[in-house]
Amino acid sequence: MKVIVAGFSKTGTKSLHIALRQLGYEVYDFVENFWYLEKDWNKILTEGGSVDDFKRMYKDVDATIDTPVYFFWKEIHEAFPDAKIVFTTRDEDSWFLSYRKQIEAMEKNTILRLTFVYSPLGRKLSALIGKMIMDSEKQKPHVTENRKKNCENLSQKCSTISRNNRTADMKVIVSGFPKNGTKSMTVALRELGYEVYDFVENF
Repeated sequence: MKVIVAGFSKTGTKSLHIALRQLGYEVYDFVENFWYLEKDWNKILTEGGSVDDFKRMYKDVDATIDTPVYFFWKEIHEAFPDAKIVFTTRDEDSWFLSYRKQIEAMEKNTILRLTFVYSPLGRKLSALIGKMIMDSEKQKPHVTENRKKNCENLSQKCSTISRNNRTADMKVIVSGFPKNGTKSMTVALRELGYEVYDFVENF
């Protein structure tokens, strides 16, 4: 593990995720944590986790970001004390409005609602996120100067990223169901330099 991103969702984490992948990092975002480590996170959220748990979970991962990492970044750092911690921030009022808008959009999405209702891990994460929003005085976005500086702190080679500047046409559409090698396909496409919209980017 080289980088632990401790900032909350909606504080530039997706831009930072893209930057880290451009730098060649293997990144575990929300989807990867949910998809590959569901049993581990379910145990941690139910019984607690140890340093050995996090060492095993992230032994082949370069960076981790977003839910549920920002609840456990200190524990993950104990497992990887040489990893850099990146805190992202946003004006609190702007952040709250953006997060609430995302939650409202998620509530209208049938697939996501089913995920959070019928998945044990989804229910636990939903409860944690709800607590975070309600307890805003105790849980606030952590601080760095801005998104660009986050990238510069990691590498001078990091390029400025703007979704508005992307002009390439769609090249690949993967129509297979989940658990049919789609995650391996996502990794392969990103290794080839493709900008990929997987589950989390689509929602």
